[in-house]
Amino acid sequence: MELKIEAVSGIYEIRHLASNTAYVGRTVNLKKRRCQHYSALAYGRHSNKSMQRDYDASREGKSAFLFSVLEYGEPDHLAELEQAYISSGNYRYNRSNDALSGCGVGEGHHRYSGTFKTPWGEFPSSYQAASGSEGLMSQAAVWLVCGNPERAITRKAYGKSRYLMTTFDESVVGKRWSDLGFGFIEKANEQH
Repeated sequence: MELKIEAVSGIYEIRHLASNTAYVGRTVNLKKRRCQHYSALAYGRHSNKSMQRDYDASREGKSAFLFSVLEYGEPDHLAELEQAYISSGNYRYNRSNDALSGCGVGEGHHRYSGTFKTPWGEFPSSYQAASGSEGLMSQAAVWLVCGNPERAITRKAYGKSRYLMTTFDESVVGKRWSDLGFGFIEKANEQH
C-alpha cells in the first residue's frame, strides 16, 4: 500500500523492488509527478529505457515499483538536494551524475531556466503556470507557447486550446502568443 502523496515540492525516488534499482528526481508537484511516471510506464513510453524494461519484464505492473518521498523542499533548492542524492551513487536508473543535465522529462529538467510569463501571472516552472491556469492549459502547452511566444496562433491551435476558446473569439487567430501576454524571461547564468 502506498501512502498518500501531496501536491507539494520535493525529492522523490522510484525503486524497482525486485532489483532494488532506483531513480531519484525532483518536482514541484510530487502527486502529479508520481502519476506521470506510472502512466508513462503503463503505456510503454517512459523516457528511462532501463526502468521501462524492468516494468515490462514484471508481472506486477506499477506495484513492482515504489514511489517514495525522500525530502520536502522549496523549489529553488530542489536541484541542490537532488544532486546530493545523485552523488551518493545509489541511483542507477539516473542516466547522468548531474542534476542540471536535462536528462529527464520532468520540470527542473527542461532546457529553460527562468520565468514563464502568462496572462494569469509569472511562474518559475511551466508546471506551476499550468496549475495557475485552473485547467485551461496543460504543462506542455504552457512550455510550448512561452518558449515560442512569437509563433502565430493558427486556426488549428485555436480549436485545440481550451484556454483560447474560453477566453477569446476566433479573431485571435493570426496574432502572436506574445500579444496575449505569453513569454519567457531567461534566468541569467550566475558565474562564480
